[in-house]
Amino acid sequence: MIDQAGIVRTINPEYTRITGVTPDIIGKPLVSYRPGARLPETLASGKSQVGVYRKTHDREYVVDMAPVVVNDEIVGAVSVCKSLNEVQLLTLELEKQRQKVKELQERMSALHRVRYTFDDIIRAESNMQDIVSIAKKTAATDLPVLIGGESGTGKELFAHAIHHASLRSDKPFIAVNCSAIPSDLIENELFGHFEGVLYSKPVIGKAGLFEMADGGTLFLDEIGDLSLDVQAKLLRVLQEGAIRRVGEVEERRVDVRIIASTHRDLQQLITKGLFRNDLLYRLNTIDLQIPPLRERKRKFPSLHNLY
Repeated sequence: MIDQAGIVRTINPEYTRITGVTPDIIGKPLVSYRPGARLPETLASGKSQVGVYRKTHDREYVVDMAPVVVNDEIVGAVSVCKSLNEVQLLTLELEKQRQKVKELQERMSALHRVRYTFDDIIRAESNMQDIVSIAKKTAATDLPVLIGGESGTGKELFAHAIHHASLRSDKPFIAVNCSAIPSDLIENELFGHFEGVLYSKPVIGKAGLFEMADGGTLFLDEIGDLSLDVQAKLLRVLQEGAIRRVGEVEERRVDVRIIASTHRDLQQLITKGLFRNDLLYRLNTIDLQIPPLRERKRKFPSLHNLY
């Protein structure tokens, strides 16, 4: 704090810690001790200054400055310093809280994303009736489900219906199209990433889709497009019920039911070395093969002309 004459009247130990300025400055004109000081500007103008960046030797900090007014008269000015590292930590904490709020909002909205039930599935043909019957029985379990079939046959509709009829129906249903996310980003999306410091910059942690789906169902559409590396991590989730965020060592327990779908022949992919046989074994506990629409066109008169 300085008085009307610009003389330093007091500093506290925290100011010394942040700036390196010692109590020797007390009783001396601020500008003679610190020629670049901007607190005299606040004293002269009577206007506050906020978030002024300062650097003294190897110390970086930001300063808020305000006039001291008594009986409508400016009798001095005060500056409050914050270490830049502390500002970064506060900013990081704020972003963490914002991220948590965003994730909570996404989880809450996820509770209402299931739009279809078994009543929405047209099943006039006997083979469709059999598939729906198996799917209904499957819904009562926590077993992984693999749904095969050509594009447009209603694989996601079945996933919705199974979740809706399960004991997890009041928990999140998260759907992700594995073919729509670039291979270098899919691991981050599924498992999240660490919180800490990278290259001297703070990194805000992010929960992945597995954590967001905790207690509910994760639908992996077009699972045949996952890389072998991500397949290995997915296999570990199925075996251990735990995930590890990208960049972290610590594992996090998750309770997620996996429903996967594909229009590709996974056995062929295994032969070509593009899909893990042990992952297919884990996923294939319940195998639902949805027949193509051309085999069900009797129920869709408008489709006759397409074939």
